[in-house]
Amino acid sequence: MMGVRGFRLTEEQRHTMRSELDRAHGNKEYALSLKLRCILAAGEGRPQKDVAAVFKVPLRTLEWWIQQFRAEGISGLVNGPYPGKSCRLSAEEKTELAVIIEEGPEARGLDTGVWTAPVVADLVARRFGVRYSCSQIRRILHGLGFSVQYPRQKLSQADKQRQATWLREELPAIKKKSARRAAC
Repeated sequence: MMGVRGFRLTEEQRHTMRSELDRAHGNKEYALSLKLRCILAAGEGRPQKDVAAVFKVPLRTLEWWIQQFRAEGISGLVNGPYPGKSCRLSAEEKTELAVIIEEGPEARGLDTGVWTAPVVADLVARRFGVRYSCSQIRRILHGLGFSVQYPRQKLSQADKQRQATWLREELPAIKKKSARRAAC
């Protein structure tokens, strides 16, 4: 395609696009915002090569956006969800995995009290014959409604009263001593 000739927007289209541009910008949809600004500029009669140069987009990309706008309107400019690769676990296997996770690692004969991504990845590889990275295991578990939880680190012998005393009395003394040394 050697350029989109005779591209003009009606007043109604310009008004709609400006409203959508404000919405997209407010929602931080910057890719859509760029497309709308480019099409608005081209639709006002500016030469497409100039519009492409001003907005620093390839001319062919601008032509593609205009073609998408003509075919589908503003909805043709919205980046859709990118499907990516399909999951190698079936729906039944995912359901079974969720049940296994709910039962806990001890029910599977593991000596750990918590599930970790490497442990689940190993379980999935042995049980279902599918290997996943730890990050992908976390995504799968998140999709099944599980969340990563980190244990809170708390000293077993912590004494709140002694900590408060240290913060109130000893720490200021240490700071004063340090300030005096720095002044010398």
